Amino acid sequence: MAFHSVDGPNTQFLGKLLDPRVAESLLLPFLVEGESYITKAVFNSKNRPIDMYGHGTQGHLFLTNLRILFWPDGSAKPTLGLELTAISGYQTHWMPMKMRALTVNTQDGSVMFASSKRAIEEIVAKLSS
Repeated sequence: MAFHSVDGPNTQFLGKLLDPRVAESLLLPFLVEGESYITKAVFNSKNRPIDMYGHGTQGHLFLTNLRILFWPDGSAKPTLGLELTAISGYQTHWMPMKMRALTVNTQDGSVMFASSKRAIEEIVAKLSS
């Protein structure tokens, strides 16, 4: 499956503003062997499985060299991972206020989430490499 639950201990709830150095240290317990942190950004989605609540989910996403990890507000750890190798295609969508949406296609179907323009560009660059 393209999406999977993330193993690791409950650590803490994340605030809206999160220093990248702090973000990297908080993410370390959830990385698998050979995985390294690239960047983080806020996200929101109304598509399952990213939307855990049925009315929209927001939080922080973390891009690593292997996965995108979604850490929703109200959770003490990342709850969902998406393997980059499981993404068979993608499409970006313009949004106002320096935001972009990304639709990714996997064997499990398509899902869309929104994040900062910078984060989406970094994800697309990683998928294109």
